[in-house]
Amino acid sequence: MSQLRHSAAYDVAVLDQPVDLERLRPQWSLLADEVDARIFTRPEWCLPWWRHLGRGRPAVISVHHGGRLVALAPFHVRSRAGLEIVRFLGHGLGTIGRVLVAPGHEGALRAIWDTTMASSRRVLQLFEYEAGGRDLAALEARLPTGSFAERDVCPVIHLDAYGDVVTRRQRRLGQAFRRSERSGADGAPPYTVEVGRDLDAINRLIPEVTAVYDAAEANRPRLHLLRPPWRDFTGAVMREAAAADRLRIVVVRIGGAPAAFAIGLRGRSSMAYWLPRFDPAFARFSPGNLGILALTEESMALGLKELDFGLGDADYKRRWSTGEYSTVGVVAASGPWPFRLHRVIEAAGGSRRRWLPGRPTAKGL
Repeated sequence: MSQLRHSAAYDVAVLDQPVDLERLRPQWSLLADEVDARIFTRPEWCLPWWRHLGRGRPAVISVHHGGRLVALAPFHVRSRAGLEIVRFLGHGLGTIGRVLVAPGHEGALRAIWDTTMASSRRVLQLFEYEAGGRDLAALEARLPTGSFAERDVCPVIHLDAYGDVVTRRQRRLGQAFRRSERSGADGAPPYTVEVGRDLDAINRLIPEVTAVYDAAEANRPRLHLLRPPWRDFTGAVMREAAAADRLRIVVVRIGGAPAAFAIGLRGRSSMAYWLPRFDPAFARFSPGNLGILALTEESMALGLKELDFGLGDADYKRRWSTGEYSTVGVVAASGPWPFRLHRVIEAAGGSRRRWLPGRPTAKGL
């Protein structure tokens, strides 16, 4: 850990050792609650990601005021062609990032960006940055060289408008959803929905979840996060989130057989609808919609404000959503020359990638 003194008001540190990140976990969780952070900037996601998937070195910037953590930037750094590439801890796999800053501490926010851009070789590559926050506005004002481009949209259900969702669901989902609701009638196999809330229940459901995932991947290969090399990471996230009561697993069964599942990862007031899959053998019953309905009702029972469908403007999300937020891609540097060099490196890397078929991608998870 390197300690920096930004001003008399704030103590700024760059945490580059996993043990320091673990020590910070309780304060990190409190700050995440204070600023209503989504799960993907919380320690339950970021720390397992670093242990199992991270490369380079952690570079988490913490800012304390009067002994209290008031700001945190969950970054890591990788070296490439003499540059230091800064990315979010936990990036990829359908995640959205941001910097956490307690209200009333804009000075801490300035300290974070001053510290981040202190190196002349530093390049920010912060994709899927949640738009609209003052942290992003402060970064744009601070940077001498960079680009901010729209990246994606994230549909959400505002749960206080749930009655409107039900009305629209009945009107727009149409015959496919009605079949799944009636799958127990007219001789069709009955359905059940189970929500796993504690670690014992989740461990019991994992074999069924894996079976559905296997069937989905056999039909349409994407990225199997319950098989190597991803399985250890996914298992660690589920264990840590379950221990903090931030995990829900929904399993839909038709005729007693697992037909669909969805994983819910919650922040303070938002549930992320993450990693849904269905067995194509049951597609005619539209089992995924039953999973969405169950996770929506579970989120309401928890008193949450939002079900977040995450990245991607898919049709099935729009049938349910009542709103959206957007993400931005930030590519920026401490000066013109590292920015130009980074563009050259990325262009060369893109050319190489076009010659490498079958590279796995996490987009759309």
